[in-house]
Amino acid sequence: MQKVKFLYFIPFLFLCLITQAQNRTVKGKVVAASNNAPLAGASITVKGKTTGALTANDGSFSLSVPTGPVVMVVSSIGYATLEKSVAADESEITITLAEAQGNLNEVVVTALGITRQAKTLVYATQTVKTSELTEVRDPNNVLNSLSGKVANAVVNQGSGGPGSGARIVLRGNRSIQGSNNALIVVDGVPIDNSTNGTASSDFGSVNGSDGASNINPDDIESVTVLRGASAAALYGSQAGNGVIVITTKKGKKDKLSVTLNSGVTSEKPFALPYFQNQYGQGNGGEMDVTSGESWGAKMTGQSITNYLGNPGTYSAQPDNVKDFFRTGTSINNSIGISGGSDKMQTYMSYTNNLIQGIVPENDLTRNTINLRITNQISSKFSTDAKITYINQHIQDKPRTGEENSPVSDIYQIPRNVPITDAQQFEYTNNVGIPTPTTWPSTLSSIYQNPYWMIGRTHILEKRDRVIGFLSAKYKITDWLSITGRANLDRTFENGENQVSLGTILWSSSGGNYSLYNLNITQQWYDVMVEGNNNITKDLKVNYRVGAIYQDAVYNNTSSNANGLNVTNKFSMNFAAAPSVSSSGSQVQTQSVFGQANFSWKDVLFLDASLRNDWDSRLPKPYTFQYPSVGLSAVLSDMITLPKAISFLKASGNYAEVGNGGRFGLLNSVYNYSPGAGNGFLQRSATLPIPGLKPEIVKNLEFGIEARFIKNRIGFTATYYKSNSFNQLLQVNLPVATGYSNQYINAGNIQNSGFEFVLNGTAIKNKNFTWDMTFNFATNTSKVVELSPDIKIFYLGGGFGRSATPVVEEGKSYGDLLAFKWATDAKGNHIVDANGKPVATSAQEYIGNFNPKATLGFTNTFQYKSFSLRILMDGRIGGTMVSGTEMNLAFSGIPEVTQNYREGGWNLGGVTADGSANSKEITSQDFWQIASGKRYGNGEFFAYDATNFRVREVSLGYNIPVSAGFFIKQAKLSLIGRNLFWLYRGSSKLNIPGLDTRKMWFDPDMSLGNGNFQGVEYGAMPSTRSVGLNLQLTF
Repeated sequence: MQKVKFLYFIPFLFLCLITQAQNRTVKGKVVAASNNAPLAGASITVKGKTTGALTANDGSFSLSVPTGPVVMVVSSIGYATLEKSVAADESEITITLAEAQGNLNEVVVTALGITRQAKTLVYATQTVKTSELTEVRDPNNVLNSLSGKVANAVVNQGSGGPGSGARIVLRGNRSIQGSNNALIVVDGVPIDNSTNGTASSDFGSVNGSDGASNINPDDIESVTVLRGASAAALYGSQAGNGVIVITTKKGKKDKLSVTLNSGVTSEKPFALPYFQNQYGQGNGGEMDVTSGESWGAKMTGQSITNYLGNPGTYSAQPDNVKDFFRTGTSINNSIGISGGSDKMQTYMSYTNNLIQGIVPENDLTRNTINLRITNQISSKFSTDAKITYINQHIQDKPRTGEENSPVSDIYQIPRNVPITDAQQFEYTNNVGIPTPTTWPSTLSSIYQNPYWMIGRTHILEKRDRVIGFLSAKYKITDWLSITGRANLDRTFENGENQVSLGTILWSSSGGNYSLYNLNITQQWYDVMVEGNNNITKDLKVNYRVGAIYQDAVYNNTSSNANGLNVTNKFSMNFAAAPSVSSSGSQVQTQSVFGQANFSWKDVLFLDASLRNDWDSRLPKPYTFQYPSVGLSAVLSDMITLPKAISFLKASGNYAEVGNGGRFGLLNSVYNYSPGAGNGFLQRSATLPIPGLKPEIVKNLEFGIEARFIKNRIGFTATYYKSNSFNQLLQVNLPVATGYSNQYINAGNIQNSGFEFVLNGTAIKNKNFTWDMTFNFATNTSKVVELSPDIKIFYLGGGFGRSATPVVEEGKSYGDLLAFKWATDAKGNHIVDANGKPVATSAQEYIGNFNPKATLGFTNTFQYKSFSLRILMDGRIGGTMVSGTEMNLAFSGIPEVTQNYREGGWNLGGVTADGSANSKEITSQDFWQIASGKRYGNGEFFAYDATNFRVREVSLGYNIPVSAGFFIKQAKLSLIGRNLFWLYRGSSKLNIPGLDTRKMWFDPDMSLGNGNFQGVEYGAMPSTRSVGLNLQLTF
């Protein structure tokens, strides 16, 4: 570690050696290409430098530049930025700028890696700057860094520490039992983004890493988000949830260039529960130092003998939870080398990530090596090859959720117990075995000392992953070419779970030990013929036809000791009752596709495509088609518009895409279990579905794109409606059938909404620039129908103990059901004869976990050598239930429970016979009814999830570098993420005698990246991070 720290000082030592070089003066004029008119206020800078000049009213300028050849960067609002090479002996030049079309001349990477001009697209896309991913990065998963930057993207961070799987949903949830995650595509090929283990209920789980967590932000060249079906149609049965298209860096035709990106950040919890600090251990107002409850006497510093038998004081410990979490330090170092000639270009990089989680002992180490070589072998033949190797090791992954996990356990600590007492979590018994010390648990059969959980249970994950491709392109004629590509994505993952004797819930006799070995191999081969022709003078066509072969193999072998014959010897050699299980699948997809893009006078564009998939998961003939068609018109080139309107385009499209099938449902599945004789075969209880169909998403989209004041400001506005058919639903069967359930295809989930993206330059002059980007989106879902036999379906693992997310016919995807405070016909709350609240007999609707709208607002300021970028984002609407607060309230731990400890609380309301309530109760009376501890009444703990925050801040300084020095550019940035809330929603239920409570948790944090959402129950707290980032170019 000392060596790593020393490396940070080397760049600064280099900077101290900078010397000033002699300069020369270049004079000239900047004019418009359209009419040769002088351009006033154009900006001229030397590439890689911070000094510059602005042109005068006659377009003239004078600029001091280093001796030798230089490259000038010339820009003016409404004109395309130009890089002009100036020879060493040139002292006077004329620069001509062409009128820009905003970002419409920008090349956008679309499906299958096809590059197209933004102006020609018939659907909405959005790009994310790579600097926004590498400067203020999320240490857990690159997908988390997209929060607030993409319209209509809802990103949830997994609750499993560094490397946890993330959930990114574009334009709403649409699949009931399938994935709602967007497809992740790298260099034109979908990668495996599966997660080995995620929470499907509020009991919790061990969250595994997903495929996206292995993507190295430092190797990314561009990110394009394809939200609609038309944009993603060429991915067919995989494109139902939209696509994140990532293109990685390649070598450039230039002299050798070396980039170094180093950063160090520290993380602390951003959102912790609000704890009361007036009352300590005990019940009913009486002190009891052996109790885990905090319903005891008021804490005034009384002398006590604590639960360990040691002298202490009965005093508030306001920081005992905060002090459990450590300050996590993340160190990221990446070096990239690029260079090449006209014939060959090479890019290679190495990145090392050392990430500490906020739960003690939880660490991630990742090494990424990347090599890419492109060759122009001849004027007609070129190749591109890349290989990436990732080695990742996660130590002590924290279990998440309610059942004996470190986070749930520390939240249960009594309010008077110092963290130093909790750290005395074990002793060695008379035979040398570590044994838990006494612990004042709120429920001794479920929770224990959190330090025992992090010190005597160890969940390990190791992953080796190789991703590579080889492509070759041959130019048959000037207008026709053929490209072939082969891609391999292979993951080797193994994990261990070591559980010491004495661990509640998870230990067997002698302790327990389990391990798994997971192998995932995905192969992708495609061939594509591309052509372009002029049908007439005004009518052009670009076209592509091709074929794809994809094969995905999954194999997992798990072993469980089921107890250890030698206590705490974590090896299968000491297994008490060893068991081994294996599972696997293989899915093949063969596809053919065609796409044609027609252009008339470069103002009217027509796109059409068709993909046919043969999927091994489907019954014969295994085939489904996915068509798309779209039309766009550049109205500003067709009709005369006011001068203020620089560009106006309208578009519309329709497409059908899929969400795959499911493996193993066409035939009966038999499971083998070892036993007497040759063992046993057991048939699956699920009846096969020979007529299985894939989910089909039909999408209609209309858009307007406009730019004003010489393209200084512009917006895109999009309306869409999508319907997802053939949902895969599970229904129960009569016992007489011999099966317990079967799957059926049914249902229609509809999502519709509006997206608005605004880009603009508010100010631009010689020394100061202010750019803005704003996105706003709404989404409304409707369950149009399910099936005659099913009217409601429970998401994830079914019944939730605090709330249950469901899909119900005629309502919305993600409605939350929970037990409520019962009311009479007039809306009066009902209490029992003692004045305590009465709950409903069944769970009822309390809200929906999806936000009604999302927004993000980025402001980027540049003043001379300083830059400042601020991202604010938020969600409007949505409901979340805090199972954590529900559980803790039973034990008198949250801040809200400190009111009415001595009684005198009249809830009002009526009794069952309609009589007015006159009884007074205590806080403990109320909250133990409302909570129920592990299973409770979710309405009391439901929150409006509306929130706005300062998501990212980056303050940078471009360090001046003299000409001729081997460091060409240097930038130092102070960065921050999740800095503070701007607004948070409040509790939804108005409880008489109490104020509403501000939402304490972060709704971005999720128990897992599956479909069980809307419930926070023992989830990891989100983090606030601050740090430094240094970027050097040599």
